[in-house]
Amino acid sequence: MNLEAIESKLASAAAIPLLSTLLLNNKMSAETATSPAATVPAASTPAKAKKAAASKAAASSKKPRAKPAHPPTGEMVNAAIAGLKERGGSSLQAIKKYIAANYKADAEKLAPFIKKYLKTAVASGALTQPKGKGVTAMDVVYALKRQGRTLYGFGG
Repeated sequence: MNLEAIESKLASAAAIPLLSTLLLNNKMSAETATSPAATVPAASTPAKAKKAAASKAAASSKKPRAKPAHPPTGEMVNAAIAGLKERGGSSLQAIKKYIAANYKADAEKLAPFIKKYLKTAVASGALTQPKGKGVTAMDVVYALKRQGRTLYGFGG
């Protein structure tokens, strides 16, 4: 049964207007999908062409981003660690405070970059982590369990 037959039955039966509208919309979308006009690129329409030209003009008229007044994050972090001269290692909070005091930079905005640099520098071996190797209480429990021993209060 084709779409036109369904449409004629709906018109004769005085069916729900919404359903007939939906069918008409389906018919129109099916016709446009098979018509040669549908194969023409969407940017060829005048409204879309104007928008594309406006966005290209806006992109070309943008000013280039200004260079930051501070050195790269890695250099700032290395200078902070060297400048703080803490025997047990410098905390993230102390590094941020040093950067905020000595450079024209917002340490809170740079926080994710500082953390990322510290993580990659420790992983690559450029920095060593003197404290907090990441061993948790559960790591100890699992190690004891592997040895066949248990720690009171922690299953096993």
